[in-house]
Amino acid sequence: MVEPTTLSFYKRLKQRSVFRVGTVYIVVSWLLLQVGDVTFDEIGLPNGSQLTLMVILAIGFPIALILAWVFDVTPGGIVRTGSDDVIGDIQQLPRSRKKLIAITFSCVLILAFLAYFYGGVLVSSVIMRAPNTYFGDPVDQQIGVTTSADGTQIAFAISGQGKPLVYVLGWMTHLEKGFNSPIYDNERLLAMTSKQFRFVRYDGRGFGLSDRDVDDFSLAARVSDLKAVVDAAELNRFAILAASSGGPVAIAFIAQYPERVSGLVLGSAFASTSWASDEVMEEQNRFWDFAELAWNQPPVSDMFAGRILSPTGTGVEVAVLGAMLRRCCDGPDVADYFRVTGQFDVRSQAKQIKVPTLVMHARSDQATPLEGGKELASLIPGARFIIVEGGHREGTASSAETRRLALDFLEALP
Repeated sequence: MVEPTTLSFYKRLKQRSVFRVGTVYIVVSWLLLQVGDVTFDEIGLPNGSQLTLMVILAIGFPIALILAWVFDVTPGGIVRTGSDDVIGDIQQLPRSRKKLIAITFSCVLILAFLAYFYGGVLVSSVIMRAPNTYFGDPVDQQIGVTTSADGTQIAFAISGQGKPLVYVLGWMTHLEKGFNSPIYDNERLLAMTSKQFRFVRYDGRGFGLSDRDVDDFSLAARVSDLKAVVDAAELNRFAILAASSGGPVAIAFIAQYPERVSGLVLGSAFASTSWASDEVMEEQNRFWDFAELAWNQPPVSDMFAGRILSPTGTGVEVAVLGAMLRRCCDGPDVADYFRVTGQFDVRSQAKQIKVPTLVMHARSDQATPLEGGKELASLIPGARFIIVEGGHREGTASSAETRRLALDFLEALP
């Protein structure tokens, strides 16, 4: 037999549209989860975003029911449904019903705790990525594929009009899914650059749309990739913006083809790793051994993302960049790439550069310490050296402010 107090409580639930609100909420939540399942990976949200959405919707469910109990929508506006309060009604329930409610709200508190740590990543990621995802990127890029000297397929993209500018990075890129990465285009750097230049970018071997699972990451192979791209783009003479590990590639290319380059910007780049101690190199090699096996695990790739974005990056940006790193490359390629890169030494080629050069480096760069930039600037005759505030993102001209410095330097060249 149903107790009168319980019957009265459920009757009032029905009268106050609580059941109706709960049903609508469940249906809408189901639709949102279906949309998320289809679109979250496409827009590059971090792993676990679907679970985070489920947590947020679960937290919102009891809140929606409480609001439906307390308020009602009438032609005259939103009004309170009565003087009775929720707590008072619950206190009249039998002991067994009170236990059920207590367990339910305990679960809600646990879900709220999880949402505190993960909810911000989902919401902020949507804010960061929604403009390009839902309204389209204003930059019209044409993607092509060319073949390097050893047969490796290299994907490249061209956007904008004006004097040609080639971006040399070599990894951590994806021509189709790189938009709004915190290090790649979070501040709409592609649109900014394409307004002034005919901007050519490419995914290095082993990354993005280019061939994966390659065996040769040598300097000669990467120089041949750059040559294949500029030849395919039909560029006779052009400027180069080289960032980080793309710096040695650009320097070696200019030493080999000096007549083809009109100007150079090197952002948080290096000529060698002579500034790094043996202990530092051993630590890095141990990390790459580990990353080779576990790169697709968020704690591993996020750890590297945090190093790149330090000291200005937020937790949300680290999570988004970590997801980007997992999307654009695989552990074995990343490990091989950096094992070889750590052995580069283009100090002799840097001394041969005669084109106007800007060397930009960040004061607090943890990925490529300032000593590397100082050595590089001292080797290139007549190079202009600028120290910018921030970390690797700022030093590689991957923030709006430092990208503007690089573009202004190149725009002023004859």
